[in-house]
Amino acid sequence: MSASTATLAPTEPVGRWVADRWVVALVVGTVLLRIPRLTAPLGSDEGGFLLVAGQWHAGGTSLYGDYWVDRPPLLIALFDLAGHAGGTVPLRVLGCLFAVAAVWLSHRLARCFGGSTRRALAAPAVTAALLGTPLFGSFEVNGELLATPFVLGGLLAAWSAYSRPGRRRDSMLRWAAAGAAGAAAVLVKQNFVDVFVFVALLLLTARLVQARTTRAVVEGGLAVLAGAGVVMVGVGLLAGARGTSVPGLWDALVVFRAQAGHLIARSASGATTRRLDRLPWILLVSGAAPLIALLLLKAARPPLQPVLVAAAGLLGWELAAIFAGGSYWLHYLVGIVPGVALGVALLAPGPDLLGALTRRAVLWTAVTGLVTGFGGLLTPPGQPASTAVGEWLARAAAPHDTATVLYGQPNVLEVAGLSSPYPELWSLPIRVRDPELSVLTAVLRGPQAPDWLLVHGSLAGWGLDPSRAEQALAVRYHRVAVVRGYQVFLLDGVSRALP
Repeated sequence: MSASTATLAPTEPVGRWVADRWVVALVVGTVLLRIPRLTAPLGSDEGGFLLVAGQWHAGGTSLYGDYWVDRPPLLIALFDLAGHAGGTVPLRVLGCLFAVAAVWLSHRLARCFGGSTRRALAAPAVTAALLGTPLFGSFEVNGELLATPFVLGGLLAAWSAYSRPGRRRDSMLRWAAAGAAGAAAVLVKQNFVDVFVFVALLLLTARLVQARTTRAVVEGGLAVLAGAGVVMVGVGLLAGARGTSVPGLWDALVVFRAQAGHLIARSASGATTRRLDRLPWILLVSGAAPLIALLLLKAARPPLQPVLVAAAGLLGWELAAIFAGGSYWLHYLVGIVPGVALGVALLAPGPDLLGALTRRAVLWTAVTGLVTGFGGLLTPPGQPASTAVGEWLARAAAPHDTATVLYGQPNVLEVAGLSSPYPELWSLPIRVRDPELSVLTAVLRGPQAPDWLLVHGSLAGWGLDPSRAEQALAVRYHRVAVVRGYQVFLLDGVSRALP
């Protein structure tokens, strides 16, 4: 059965039962990998998003309440849900559920392209491996992880609509569902436009290669946009009710990212280059790079098949998004999981050489994920400096104190249970939006100056002019401690018993 004409393939009841048992095993493995990490210290983004979500309210002074962050509102809403449920552990449970959903949806997607029941397990096995390896930074609950099931669900709905046109009404509903899932992914992580890239390439190639009617292509595209529009408008209205405006989101999600890219290219530190240098090696060691290469080879071989062209274009977009982001954090690599899962689903059932090579690459990826995932449990990391500082600050601060941490590591504030009068919580937004630290200086000199100011190293850094902020610090603050590399300053006139 060719990939261009594949439909949902019926399988024998026994084979389906065996396959489902293996998928359950993959799901159980995914859960077992994450249970020991339920109470692990919060990462910078995890703590920061919980902090932002916990005070998101109408009438605030910034994008999300009194804080600013370059992330879409559905992500903040998910963290708000976890925060109201108790914080760290509910957040990790939420991440576990999303990882499980990604594994299951990969299996459902793989079944669409036929092959034996065992071969249909290749895609969920790869998904479980890539979401279970610390090489991809996937244990931290971040936008990439939470957006992945929405992308896979959108791909599944889009292929179902394309390959089983059936009744026009049912087909339009499936296209609309694809658009809704794609929009949800974008509203969790703004560069996850994967579903729309896939749909556009699928419909365009189908029109050119398979001579699908213009009407069918246009109707499918409009249904996708309609489904996306409903979700976008709904989330936009809910965000607006809490004080987050559409122009503010455009500035944060589009304008800021362009400005940040220019700044990073112009003046980023050597740490950025070192993070970039390791990404190709991780793609190779994890087995993702060989799988990507095999799909590209398959897509380039004549005759052109719309689903292969669309899958190759999807992976191309995902790779471009990872490297265009500029910061090159490990969790960016989670962004290729949907494209790799789709590629494996298309290639693994094949009886040719590419299919055989794909199955071997899948085995390599699965073994690597298993070894690195469970191996990481044998050497649990020590307490991060940010967690230690946050706990120290929680003991030292009075109930209504405020604090500001420079630059980044908002999880310190979440651990300490304190708020900040300075709206910027992360390093990059400070460098882009407040490079001369004029807003920070105004806060330090004003009536709402934080009781505590924590600085990792010094106020100097790439892309910043700290001169005025240093003057304000010298005039109004005195250093009271150094904790795990953080200089801790206390506002003059404030007295606290230090731990």
